[in-house]
Amino acid sequence: MKMLFVTVVLGIQALALSGCASGYTRPPEAGAATFKATRENPISSVSIELTDEVKEKLKDSLKFDKQVLGQKIELALQNRELLNKEKKEADSIDITITHVRVRNTFNAVMWGAMSGNDSIHGDVKIKDPKGLVVDQFHVDTSYALGGFAGGQDSARINWLYDAFAKQVVSALAGDPQKNDQPAASK
Repeated sequence: MKMLFVTVVLGIQALALSGCASGYTRPPEAGAATFKATRENPISSVSIELTDEVKEKLKDSLKFDKQVLGQKIELALQNRELLNKEKKEADSIDITITHVRVRNTFNAVMWGAMSGNDSIHGDVKIKDPKGLVVDQFHVDTSYALGGFAGGQDSARINWLYDAFAKQVVSALAGDPQKNDQPAASK
């Protein structure tokens, strides 16, 4: 009986830890040449749109806010000195959010990872001043922790926004690809 209990507890912990991650991928057609933002070659603007499917899914939700996500991305770019809104002849970022899932607070707190995960997925296109796509990639973030500390809406949503922003900036800056996990799971 003790062995069964240990196995169940370890299984739940593994499920929780494996469900919290973020990363970005480039489509094969993007090739090896990718855009790299620098202080001299900054981003001038960030726009975020939702697919029709995501809009429909979120029409009654008060938990996801595309403006807050955009602000997090702009802040992350500013912190790396990769955003210059004054430079009009600079590249811009268009992000299309393709998937959002935010768990019910009760389920996240009471059931944690067993209730699935919260997630945001999006397609990012970098466009030159003429509107031509110069690079593109896809960002996935997911958060499956729960309980009284990790299941609160603010903890879950803020982690997703921060992780998404970090992945966008990492891809733009040419940082090595690494998956991000919440501090509680490290």
